[in-house]
Amino acid sequence: MRPQSVSLRQSAFVQNACTQIRPPRCMQRIRKSLRVSSVSAESPVATSLFFVAQNNFKVKPENAQDFEEVWKNRDSKLLETPGFIRFALLRGDEEGEYISESVWQSRKDFDAWRDSQKFQQAHGGEGKPKDSGAPKTGDMMLGRPVAKFYEAVTTTEQTLF
Repeated sequence: MRPQSVSLRQSAFVQNACTQIRPPRCMQRIRKSLRVSSVSAESPVATSLFFVAQNNFKVKPENAQDFEEVWKNRDSKLLETPGFIRFALLRGDEEGEYISESVWQSRKDFDAWRDSQKFQQAHGGEGKPKDSGAPKTGDMMLGRPVAKFYEAVTTTEQTLF
């Protein structure tokens, strides 16, 4: 059977990524960020290359709920950042195990964000009061977070028809 192109509007990844951005703007950003391959009708697969940054946290069990609330309510500035694709806070099977994961168009985009004033503001640096009364995640953890970085080689995702 002849290969067919996967429509970006049909991609589950794109639909998920567009939930936090106005759709027309989102589609423009997604089209720039994804390289979509042709696939056969029997096996709909989209392939893209991207960069993933993860921080692994071990949180004190009594602070798990507060830790999640801090992440849910933070003003991350990510949606304003060039090259940003998506963010997720993941709760592991082990008690107190969490991973923050951000996906970027490239490592260069991630590094630019990490060196930016927006990053400093989102992480309690410039532009935030030193003692705002907000819970500090460092006090909630058992040890320091461990950062890990990955370059995508290939991906497979479900598409919607």
